[in-house]
Amino acid sequence: MKNWSGHIIFPDDFQWKYLEKSYKGLMELFFEETGELEEEPDHRDVIIYINMVDIKNNRKPEGYNREGKLRMVFPLHRKEITILSPLPESYVRDVSESLSRYLTSKKIKHNLEFDLMKYTEYRKKRK
Repeated sequence: MKNWSGHIIFPDDFQWKYLEKSYKGLMELFFEETGELEEEPDHRDVIIYINMVDIKNNRKPEGYNREGKLRMVFPLHRKEITILSPLPESYVRDVSESLSRYLTSKKIKHNLEFDLMKYTEYRKKRK
């Protein structure tokens, strides 16, 4: 099944600092799964470092919102990681499930859902 987005939704009592020990591994897994920045390890390390500064200060990180086949964003006003694709793709589900399994292995509570974006609903209605 092709999806536009995967949503890793944290409970209301979640604090961003809970990701401190697992965020680097989560981002490395994301880059590995998507093939992003394979030729630019220094750039990848800078992105991880900048995000870690936010997490250590219990702030929502920036994620990875650059040109590529997938983006990892942290929506405003929600405790969530969203994996976005410019077009519906089957690998959105694969990457989202892989990240969810990683977080589960680190005992970080969350739910995984797909295609919750308002734009997705609009696109589905147009078809």
